[in-house]
Amino acid sequence: MTKPARIISLWSPILINRKHVSLCGEDQHGETWVSTTLAELDIEAKTATTISGRPYKLYGEPDPDHALRQALSILSRAYDLTGTTVEAISLEEADAWLRGLPAKPKLSADEQAANDTHRRRQTWSLLQWHASESGLSNSEIADVTGLPLEVIESLHRGVSSLGDVHTGEVEEGLGRLRNYQDRGWRM
Repeated sequence: MTKPARIISLWSPILINRKHVSLCGEDQHGETWVSTTLAELDIEAKTATTISGRPYKLYGEPDPDHALRQALSILSRAYDLTGTTVEAISLEEADAWLRGLPAKPKLSADEQAANDTHRRRQTWSLLQWHASESGLSNSEIADVTGLPLEVIESLHRGVSSLGDVHTGEVEEGLGRLRNYQDRGWRM
């Protein structure tokens, strides 16, 4: 199962240490993200795929100043940026960077495993939060998300509550719950 596309606005490619190009922007749910390194970019279609396999759709025009401020904020919470360069660049510069590489960037097996673990934990955490804030019963949340009722009922037990449900399926269910939220169920 592929990862759901993240549609981002207020975006820009971000060049880190003149070695890695990521995307930063606000997704369709209003959350700001810095992606993993870009692996593919289609300037005409305004789409990209990262080394973690996440597809992106770039909505609207780039906002490099906003994206750079957001990227610095996010990255500085996770890393010591002393001596690190972080710059907003154009799509054309990002494309030239990708074309100039000897091989398409990819994650090692260990990096992919760490990325998958992080993605699953983050998805569980967001699902738990949105479910608790929804005001809906567990069965209503299961209906909205399409996830098994047993998963919804056991979210308090941690990421293991997701059981054998594929992370992509949980992400899609989370997206449906967020979209339900966006239609105004919260007061």
